[in-house]
Amino acid sequence: MQKLELEKIQHIADLFFQRLHHSLSETDRQTLEDWLQQQAPERRARLEKMTDREQIRSALQYLYSVDTSGALADAQKKILADERRLLLPLWKPGRWLSLYKYTAAAVTIVAVIGTAAVLMIRKKQTGPPVAQHALNDVAPGGNKALLQLADGSRIVLDSAMNGSLARQGATRVIKLADGQLAYQATGEPSSAGSPETYNTITTPRGGQYAVVLPDGTKVWLNAASSLRFPTRFSPTERQVELSGEAYFEVAKNNQQPFTVRTGPMQVVVLGTQFDIEAYPDEKEQKATLLQGAVRVSAGDKQSLLQPGQQACLGNENNSALQVVTPKKASDVIAWKNGLFLFREDSIESVMRQVARWYDVDVVYHGKTDQEFFGKIPRNVPVSTLLKILASTGSVHFTIEGKKIIVDP
Repeated sequence: MQKLELEKIQHIADLFFQRLHHSLSETDRQTLEDWLQQQAPERRARLEKMTDREQIRSALQYLYSVDTSGALADAQKKILADERRLLLPLWKPGRWLSLYKYTAAAVTIVAVIGTAAVLMIRKKQTGPPVAQHALNDVAPGGNKALLQLADGSRIVLDSAMNGSLARQGATRVIKLADGQLAYQATGEPSSAGSPETYNTITTPRGGQYAVVLPDGTKVWLNAASSLRFPTRFSPTERQVELSGEAYFEVAKNNQQPFTVRTGPMQVVVLGTQFDIEAYPDEKEQKATLLQGAVRVSAGDKQSLLQPGQQACLGNENNSALQVVTPKKASDVIAWKNGLFLFREDSIESVMRQVARWYDVDVVYHGKTDQEFFGKIPRNVPVSTLLKILASTGSVHFTIEGKKIIVDP
């Protein structure tokens, strides 16, 4: 299927999706109506039935015997409101499907996502919930991190009480009520000649955390990531070291550049918003600018990024720094907003994200060249996510404890 045709299908499916919860603009409503009028009468009637709110309500009531009004509302709030793009496979050339079949597949996946949410949110209180058929399941990740202080002592942040945790020189370390970690100056001067002290915050697989650095810079760490930083920045520069992925909102200070080092790549900013992905098991490191300006350097090459641009550096030796413009740069922080986002991703790329967030190991039995496009909330159990992926028909999964087996 040609890419332009696929994009049209995705757009039409998106319009159906918006109509389901009454968010269509007048222009989009007319676009959808015009498209429906071009379809054969029997096909149009079937599509209308498959995307009708009352039909979905009736199906949910019959299948799960739940409070469907509340269930549908919760499903839409937790799943459908986030899922502006349907999970549609990008079929390889030569594998043709009709427009109707594609749209029907899209609607089927909407139902899978919606009913999965219902299973989790509105299960009956009497008897075992329907979702119990997945005996082996893994809960999604959450706010988990380990803080290592300058003296080597460690604090498990997810189990620590809110309030003051430690004092590092003239800086107080505080766990805030919203689960963030904050470094706040005490107002006392530093001792003359006192050495810089460093802390490191590390998220495990299945964890994420946010920290406010001593200068007010906010950092959100993705799973399996670490950030090393001084407990008090010097007057002339601010330097941190990152492994994994993090989103930065840097406090502006023209006299104190902010530098993020990720091994061979470094990003220098004055005040801006950007994301850095630097996992060792990915093919490349990426720095994506959302707002402001940054200078990215690696070896003897450097580039000044503009908002919407992305600098890429391969993890292999002698890789050159390249600058590209993603279709939608803000997609890179979908993880921060509670979503998995796939854009023509291979199953291996998808499952690397799954492994980090759910803290599972992945084993492959055979290969699939399928690519995936769509969004899935990160707050669902792994069985729900795998059900959505498997609904494409191109891949199958088996959960064995903390191991996921992938079969074509």
